Amino acid sequence: MKNRVFTIFLAVIFLFSCRTNSASNDQAKIRTAMKEISMVATALADYITDNGTPPTVSGTYDETSLVYKSLCPKYLPKFPIKDPWGNNYVIYCGKSING
Repeated sequence: MKNRVFTIFLAVIFLFSCRTNSASNDQAKIRTAMKEISMVATALADYITDNGTPPTVSGTYDETSLVYKSLCPKYLPKFPIKDPWGNNYVIYCGKSING
């Protein structure tokens, strides 16, 4: 009986620690995404200040897109393409914002 109670106790502790680690991991990913979004927003603002208009972009982007070439490396040393969960970031600038 004592072994069974001890095993259940360990299982509960294990489940609780897994949940805590998962929540902690999600919080770290959220902080990383917020930091990356802020860096891209600042780079876009600097680009607009220097050029008067934003680069053309509507949706996802990659290393060959105009927004990537416009911002990297002058305004943004490392341009994040994927968020911490592995999804592509999406940017809408200029006329793209109006739909």
